[in-house]
Amino acid sequence: MINPHTLTDLLSTAQAARALSPSSRLLECSQCQAIRTGGRPCDHCGFMPKRGGLYHDVREGDLAHLDRSGRSHPHIYSFGEKREFPAMLAHIALERGYKPGWAAHKFKEKFGSWPLERNIMPIPPNAEVLAWDRHCRIRYAKSQQNRQAAYA
Repeated sequence: MINPHTLTDLLSTAQAARALSPSSRLLECSQCQAIRTGGRPCDHCGFMPKRGGLYHDVREGDLAHLDRSGRSHPHIYSFGEKREFPAMLAHIALERGYKPGWAAHKFKEKFGSWPLERNIMPIPPNAEVLAWDRHCRIRYAKSQQNRQAAYA
């Protein structure tokens, strides 16, 4: 007995349908061998195949945090970098009109301790400090949105 729902029996029908509408493709269901339209679940058994995952090139090595240029940067800051960080934050605070203690609190948020010096001469911030400050402002804005959504 010939199964009327198999692909081989309906080859001429599939070719005719493909000629009529190029966007819809007729395929054979991998579960029940019935004819189904590509991109839609099978009408006979309801099976919908999943797309295969994308291939990602994997290389041996250690994971590292990368900056925007693709270079890895260390998570351990030198003494000189820790001395410059509050000075760059002080420059941001002056630009935005924040209170003087803002830079010290942000330093503590980043490093877990207070800066060593109190009166700091501001220096222009580098890209890392600006990116970290942008991250903090985005995090704060999202927390405010979540708080407003919770009370709404």
